[in-house]
Amino acid sequence: MSSVLFLGEYQLRNLIKNQVLFLYLDFRPPGTRAKQNPGHWIFRGSVPCTFDAVAEQAARQALTKEHPIVLICENGETSMTAARELEKLGYSNVFVLRGGTEELDLTNPV
Repeated sequence: MSSVLFLGEYQLRNLIKNQVLFLYLDFRPPGTRAKQNPGHWIFRGSVPCTFDAVAEQAARQALTKEHPIVLICENGETSMTAARELEKLGYSNVFVLRGGTEELDLTNPV
């Protein structure tokens, strides 16, 4: 049974607004990040990541395997695949942005 949790836009905005200490791994290509998210307004402090490097980035950036990690991609598919990989490696507090950035209201920044 998977322990991966989904975050909706409302929950994500609250985490950011309340400055909850999460590790944000962003799987979107750099050009897409800039186009969808001018100035990276909603994911300040996110770490660019590729699927091949997810285990390495999590080990380098997360404080513990219990440290909360939010995975961000365009539509949620890459994040879900990466979340399963992290779960196999023992990470227990992994969240996926439901629907990815395609589902966010980018006209209403945090």
